[in-house]
Amino acid sequence: MNNIVGIYLPLTEGETLEMENPSVSLIDFEKSSFFNLKKKYDTCLGKIYLTNKRIIILRLILLEAKNMRIDSVEQFGSALGQWFDIDLNFITNVNTANKSGIFGNFLNKLLGGEKKEGLEIHYESPMEIEKKSFFGGSKTVREKFKIIFTVDNKDLWSLKIQTNVGRIQKQ
Repeated sequence: MNNIVGIYLPLTEGETLEMENPSVSLIDFEKSSFFNLKKKYDTCLGKIYLTNKRIIILRLILLEAKNMRIDSVEQFGSALGQWFDIDLNFITNVNTANKSGIFGNFLNKLLGGEKKEGLEIHYESPMEIEKKSFFGGSKTVREKFKIIFTVDNKDLWSLKIQTNVGRIQKQ
């Protein structure tokens, strides 16, 4: 029997760990809205993992949450140590990103200096929803999201994610 300490997440059958960012990442979660304007939901510090099937994020410290009540006693406790994953089937685009802003630049320097670079991943929700049209009628769509995070080698991460997404789409 294996002894386990701390927060852990078992991988699914056939899933293998391909990459792990060795340091903590600054992560922004965003959702596309009407006219593709971005809406930031939250920012956290976390660990990023890539397997052959998904991107896994362990959210360690929540820095900003637009979708949580400010006056709530549970504002931070419910989000800490929470696992989040994105199935590679739902990734639509991978880009390099510029982490900007005073807060982001300060945290990037604090978390490891200039070697940190941003990676931007666009993905769709695995669930389809029905949206009503302004002109009447409705259609079934998947909501679009974006995640931007700092990694130690954005080019390697981008190539590895794109390779895995392509491999899954061919199956």
